[in-house]
Amino acid sequence: MVATRSSVGFNLLRLLIVEDDRELREALSALLRQAGYEVDAHADGREAFNSLLGSEYDLAIVDLMLPGMNGLALVRNLRRQLSACRSSSLRHATRWRTGFSGLDARRR
Repeated sequence: MVATRSSVGFNLLRLLIVEDDRELREALSALLRQAGYEVDAHADGREAFNSLLGSEYDLAIVDLMLPGMNGLALVRNLRRQLSACRSSSLRHATRWRTGFSGLDARRR
């Protein structure tokens, strides 16, 4: 038996995967669930943005090239929304970073 986060007494971390490639999204989601994470997944940036506003996540893995709203716009819009909602329970989630050093979504 493989020890997962939930089997050793940790709270389940909730992750959001935003990837328009169906095979990659499903494979990544399955692997993370198997490792003991709770995973939601979206193929569209706008749907993911709405999900992020309506739910709490510990981590979002966001593709840059997405239909509806690209990944960088998603992160920028989320930061704007969260900074406007001072009492938001998601306020702690504003320390987002992109996977690329040249693309810091916080500054734009």
